[in-house]
Amino acid sequence: MLKITLKSLFMLCVGASGLHLGAADNEISVTDNSASPTVAGNKAWSVLNHDKRIVIGWQAAIQQVLDEETRLATIRNHQAESQSVYQAVERYVSSLKKLELADTPKIFQINFERYIAALEKFIPELIKFQNSQGSLKDIYDQAGINNFSFKQRELRVTQSWRNIETLVGFYQSNLPLKPFVFSSNRSGNSEIYLANYLSGASKNLTNNLADDNWPVISGDSKRLLFQSRRNDNLDVFMLDLITGTERQLTTHIAHDYLASFSPQKEFVYFTSWRASNVENQRTRFFRLDTRTSEIVQWTSTEPGNSTGIVWDNSGARVITTLKRGDNAQVYLLDEMGAIIRQLTNEPGYNAGGQVSPDGRKIAFYSSGKMRSRIGLVNINNPGDIQWVVKDGFNWYPQWSSDGKWLAFSRSLDSNHRNLNIYLIEISNPGFLIPIIESPARDSEFRWLN
Repeated sequence: MLKITLKSLFMLCVGASGLHLGAADNEISVTDNSASPTVAGNKAWSVLNHDKRIVIGWQAAIQQVLDEETRLATIRNHQAESQSVYQAVERYVSSLKKLELADTPKIFQINFERYIAALEKFIPELIKFQNSQGSLKDIYDQAGINNFSFKQRELRVTQSWRNIETLVGFYQSNLPLKPFVFSSNRSGNSEIYLANYLSGASKNLTNNLADDNWPVISGDSKRLLFQSRRNDNLDVFMLDLITGTERQLTTHIAHDYLASFSPQKEFVYFTSWRASNVENQRTRFFRLDTRTSEIVQWTSTEPGNSTGIVWDNSGARVITTLKRGDNAQVYLLDEMGAIIRQLTNEPGYNAGGQVSPDGRKIAFYSSGKMRSRIGLVNINNPGDIQWVVKDGFNWYPQWSSDGKWLAFSRSLDSNHRNLNIYLIEISNPGFLIPIIESPARDSEFRWLN
């Protein structure tokens, strides 16, 4: 049996991004290194049930599989006899079984085993055609095979292999090494953590007895906004990720929350219940100048619900949710807060709009009584929605920097007390990769840039 021995990596380095991962003192830190965050840590807690720092060894095993598939494709292209084809498939399956993948991610093993099982069921189908007349292409067409895979309706061979490709693509991207923040109640109350997928280490950034949540990262990854109940009501705070200095931005008796950075680094926008009198209390959007602490109401447009704003890539338009009647929809506003267009028209509560890196699409969640889906809509020509997560209860989508992946929160129980964070490849949205799995409420995921 071919044994793939996986060795722990004591140092992984991605020079181009300025990101470094090392085994040092069980800690994560962010330093000023040409505006590139640094993460260092060993395996302090397990995100999944395997060591995510051991990647290279099983990628070699994947290459073995790809080599075998290439050889099989060569046999097919040479118009061989059908008997040669099914014997080649048998040899291919045999070579796959020789790969020892015990130390690979569990989710990879499951899909790999499904792929082999489907191939084994496929061999008798090839044998049926061994005496048939015609070319090898005819045999494949009769068996319903495309590029050595059953079509979707047959045995899920295509999807099993597609899932393996997705996992390989994830590990070969920069995402496993990329640091992120999220909120969690794993320590008893809600705190904000800095973490990294591969290292398995995390650091509590807020560490306060009060609930802290809704982390938002600045464009240069040097500052973090969050909301906290340290004064009973919600206030907005800002944490300098380089120095660790914390600053309270709002002190009003009303709730100030759901803050976001503006394209102009000096301004912070937030939602508040503050009003001139008690009878007139309702949510409004405000702008805070971080240089002077001056706060002004940003726009007369009222959201009618608890929602924040997100600037698009141009810095001249805003994504938010406005409630008009029974339903809440995602809207596009101009820089003064005036409505440009409505982007969604779905029943229920539609919110969490996030702009894709190319500025063309909005990812959002659409929440109802029976489910909460995640969809994509064109920002300039809203129409048909591409639903990328259709089942269960899912919230807060976040784009990867290359626009190929979405991270989101997903409920694992009916009371929504256990939230985990998952990743999908937009081209293969039915396959969920767990980023954080724990018994806690882990949510509000944000990558550092």
